[in-house]
Amino acid sequence: MDNEVVFTFYRDSEELTVGANAFGIIKYSGLEATDYALETMPNGNGIGASLTKRRLLPRDLSLEFEYKIRRQDSGIRQRLIGFFSPFSCGCLNVRYKGVVREIEYEVEKMRLPTVNVNERLRCCLDLQCMNPFFTGVQKRRVTLATWVDGWRWKFTLPFHMKRRGSFRRNVYNAGHSDTPVHIIFKGPAVNPAVKNLTTGEMIRIRKELTTDDVLYICTEFGAKTVRIDHSDGQQEDAFDYIDLNSRFWWLQTGDNMVEYETDNDLEPQSVTIEYDERYLGV
Repeated sequence: MDNEVVFTFYRDSEELTVGANAFGIIKYSGLEATDYALETMPNGNGIGASLTKRRLLPRDLSLEFEYKIRRQDSGIRQRLIGFFSPFSCGCLNVRYKGVVREIEYEVEKMRLPTVNVNERLRCCLDLQCMNPFFTGVQKRRVTLATWVDGWRWKFTLPFHMKRRGSFRRNVYNAGHSDTPVHIIFKGPAVNPAVKNLTTGEMIRIRKELTTDDVLYICTEFGAKTVRIDHSDGQQEDAFDYIDLNSRFWWLQTGDNMVEYETDNDLEPQSVTIEYDERYLGV
């Protein structure tokens, strides 16, 4: 039902759902926009201040729920204690009024307050999300270029050979914030580059890729990656090949015109952009 609120926790290979089942939700908080801080610098004329930075703080999430069966179940109690261990993080899927989004969490505190063994089992859960953004359930994927159409067996007339798709495409970010990208560039190519024409930024790798090489680029803060996977299974760190004018660009909210280019006449097998849409709340 669209009016239901359902929390589904994923931890390693385990899954636990709260809401719309034997676990009834009592109260929750933290699904709305997270806290943020404004950093300022006093103006030289002594009047007011200038904004220097906006910072999103880690998100605090809390959930209180109960096991609807009156009789206390020691198996359920032990499962909750083990599942919400402070020694492993997890992913929380939230379905709220028809919207489904996910966020990674750490367990900050878990309590099972009990007055007597005859009352319903209650769980009070405090979580902290170091990355305060919710994301969509599935990663977005846009192919800038690949081989399209072409003849098929059995032949039909008229037929044509496979042809190259467009090397430029609009990539739409429907999230609430700019977001990093994962670029998958399958050779051949010489000095491959992928540009965000909307922001005027590009990243170029001064390296020749063979048909069997795959270039991976990740522009996420704290997880930047530039590597080449070769056909023999070897992975090559390609940071040293980055053009000095390159930027680890992100998709801005809304429309982004993205294109690729190479310095040779050979066309790559495909160029793909993957990204998560980031949301301030559910």
